[in-house]
Amino acid sequence: KEDENTRYTIIRFLSPLYKKNITLLSKGPEETYMYMPVLKTVKKMEASSKNEKFADSDFTYEELSLLYKISDFAEKAIIYDQDDEKYIIEVDQEDKDIPYSSVRIEILKATMLPEEVTFYNWRNKASKVIGISDYEEIDGKMIPWTITAYDCKTEGKTTLNFKEVELDIGMDSEFFSPKNISRPHLKY
Repeated sequence: KEDENTRYTIIRFLSPLYKKNITLLSKGPEETYMYMPVLKTVKKMEASSKNEKFADSDFTYEELSLLYKISDFAEKAIIYDQDDEKYIIEVDQEDKDIPYSSVRIEILKATMLPEEVTFYNWRNKASKVIGISDYEEIDGKMIPWTITAYDCKTEGKTTLNFKEVELDIGMDSEFFSPKNISRPHLKY
């Protein structure tokens, strides 16, 4: 997070072996890159590619970037429903280029952390459900260790399990460069 409006994200697969080191770099909604070790090249993602599946998973590129931008929705969000344990926040959007008309986020009241994100298509049917779980506090920040995507249409399921998290390690903006994501070991 460079400032309140600029967030950079790198996601790298470590397993299974045939996907090892596939890397996604997001430097905002219009600047996303992908490194494919088999091709030994970094490609800038076109806007038309954002709804394609990432590395044969049940996540699309757009969904992966949305997971790190949930707080950006706050100004458009309404409380859709609530009970004693959770809030359900809904964010509607009108951009027909995005396959989702709305997103509903279940937030646990006890922790105020998201537990589930449901994407609704333009017919108001659940299209994708992303579960976020196994939170642990690390250096004062709550980190989820498991993120699972379930595709309601194909019934496919992909789970991301994080093995290691390092925070505030002094990375400058050069770390988040297309050249860096092509290295076997990310240098910071």
